Amino acid sequence: MDPASPAADTHAAVTLDELLDLLDLSRVDESTSRVSHWIGQPQQHPAGRLFGGLLLAQALVAAGRGVGADQRIISLQADFVGGVPTDRPLHWEVTVVSDAPSLATRRSRLLDDAGEELFGAVTRWATVRADLPSHSSLRPRPAPDPETLPDLADRFGSDERIPPWWRLHRPVHFRHAVAPP
Repeated sequence: MDPASPAADTHAAVTLDELLDLLDLSRVDESTSRVSHWIGQPQQHPAGRLFGGLLLAQALVAAGRGVGADQRIISLQADFVGGVPTDRPLHWEVTVVSDAPSLATRRSRLLDDAGEELFGAVTRWATVRADLPSHSSLRPRPAPDPETLPDLADRFGSDERIPPWWRLHRPVHFRHAVAPP
């Protein structure tokens, strides 16, 4: 890899503002009440394909733009259908599958220029109510304090065998409790 390329700079950081810009989708048109279209920005990646977490996040943002303010995400199921290039805006189509007073379901699809699906997600959103029972495990599993764990940049920063993408400093830190393989 060319040491002068941005991907080779292990100290380049993605700022929180840049991350929020990636998640700020623009409405394309005033489509029908059942279908809406959104445009999102890709994130540059040295492998020439988008990171799946960005696709999940944008699908969630697009779907969430059409649900009630009192509803929260309760499930997400996603299908990575094909590689998504990083050199063009992302066209999202969101379809209202169902709209009940307490539960909404949305289907988000990332489409290529020919209208073929590259990624799909189904999300379910439910009304949060204080009078409903809450279920949780009796005791959380023990885990180390996140601040005691090295993030990816600290763990792999000097290891040239690790691709530069994983050695970048980021606004969100990935901290593994167990060393990755």
